[in-house]
Amino acid sequence: MNRLSLDSETFLLAPGIAAPRMVCLTTCDEDGEGNLLLRDDAIPLLHDLFDAGCGSQERESAKFEFVAHHARFDMAVFAAAD
Repeated sequence: MNRLSLDSETFLLAPGIAAPRMVCLTTCDEDGEGNLLLRDDAIPLLHDLFDAGCGSQERESAKFEFVAHHARFDMAVFAAAD
């Protein structure tokens, strides 16, 4: 299974906003290949990655293992961006 790290960068945090607007997405794979995508380019990529990586509830059939430093925040940002 391939590991893929994801990280979102956002506008500033503010009281009462759990998921600020996403500015960009950075990715890095196991080979060190990284990408920086602006929000409008990142959203379709996120759909493709999560469809491919999490297409099944069975861990054995997943194509990606996602790695994130603060996954709860990033996933909220990704969901709010869509």
